[in-house]
Amino acid sequence: MNDVLALQRLVKETLPLEYPNWWFEEFCLNLNHNHSAIGCFLEDSLVGFIDVDLDYYNSELKFRNTSFEYQLEVESERQLASVECIGVYRLYQGHGIASKLIRLALEDCKTHRLKPNLVYLYTHKDNFAAHGLYKKMGFTKVHKIDGYYEDGDAFAFVKNLARNQTDKELFDNLSKIAEAK
Repeated sequence: MNDVLALQRLVKETLPLEYPNWWFEEFCLNLNHNHSAIGCFLEDSLVGFIDVDLDYYNSELKFRNTSFEYQLEVESERQLASVECIGVYRLYQGHGIASKLIRLALEDCKTHRLKPNLVYLYTHKDNFAAHGLYKKMGFTKVHKIDGYYEDGDAFAFVKNLARNQTDKELFDNLSKIAEAK
């Protein structure tokens, strides 16, 4: 139960969204085998975490779908992962924790039985530190989503894991959808 409370505090401080109580328990117990749930601890205290949905098409996208998300489905051949959330306490930011969490989650993606072809995420358009981190980790900004957050717009970042097409081909295809909007 202490891990659940620690995660609730970290999420409240680092993310602009609220999550239901069951989500914290599911994360801490790693009950969903189609998620990569990783925490970073310093002297038994949670300082960062990441949650990646490794089967995002079946858990979310088949129920709701924008033209951009539809194109993600097509490009990934429905093998699509989504970084649901990542957070690191401000005091510990800038020390490589988020980079390490992302690297570990991407390794999970590559070795998981579902083997997603694409990983994508949304981040606030004004979160420039996150934009830099995702670019450093090999993600490419491909789309803007108006009004995604209560206080503003978001950008979608995508990382190609499959290499069944070049990054340029993938991002050209995704950009056509973004431009058509």
